[in-house]
Amino acid sequence: MSAGKADVAHSFVDLLPLQYRDSEECLIMALDLECYFDGGNQADSRQYDLVTLSVISGVPKQWRKLEDEWAQKIDKHHIGFFHATEYKDRPEIMEDFAKTASTHAFVRNPFRHGLHIFSVTLPLDDFKRARKINPRVPRNVPDILIREALYRCVEWGQKIGAREYHMVFDDGEPYRGHVWDFKHSRQHRKEYPIIEDFTLSEGKSRKYPGLQMADLFAFSHSNRKRYYKTSWHRIVRNVTQDRVDFTYENLIEPS
Repeated sequence: MSAGKADVAHSFVDLLPLQYRDSEECLIMALDLECYFDGGNQADSRQYDLVTLSVISGVPKQWRKLEDEWAQKIDKHHIGFFHATEYKDRPEIMEDFAKTASTHAFVRNPFRHGLHIFSVTLPLDDFKRARKINPRVPRNVPDILIREALYRCVEWGQKIGAREYHMVFDDGEPYRGHVWDFKHSRQHRKEYPIIEDFTLSEGKSRKYPGLQMADLFAFSHSNRKRYYKTSWHRIVRNVTQDRVDFTYENLIEPS
């Protein structure tokens, strides 16, 4: 992770089209960053080939817009909340929520404010092979995934001039525990002082549209072999997003 805070005048403003640089857009965006994390599959190669961690990042105003439309879709389909595992075989539901995610995603050209979507995927067989050969490979799959996701959150936050980072995790997953350890480690705080700007919480996915949206991408990427040809998966793939797919070569020579 990169240490320190970004200078708004030399980060977010540089991303804005010229006609907006003197407007209130800078003030709208230069706020606290809310990041929602959700994982797809578990680190058990007996059951799964891939594990994915997705994180959706945005400022409060962006999240409120998404949450309003998300709630409308929940009502439209008469469901309690969106969970990809439950509705994976209901294309009308999957497509509707994928389109909603696309509507609210950041777009580079033409420039559009929106939520930043990032997913990191790790093949479990490659991880096991790499661990046997190189003891420097981290022992824990969630540890590898959360480090990459945190780095990308901070990278995005610095681009838009975020002041603080509010991170929300699904309470049934291990990722918050890893970040809590980082935050309370003297060594990590010294190396990455920006950790002091992290606030951590966890909750149930049914209560947070941000976790539900992260679940959509985590499920899609970790189960892409099975659902690649479906219409809803095509919509998810076409959403503007950043991704990292670890390979055996990446794992065997960790940076």
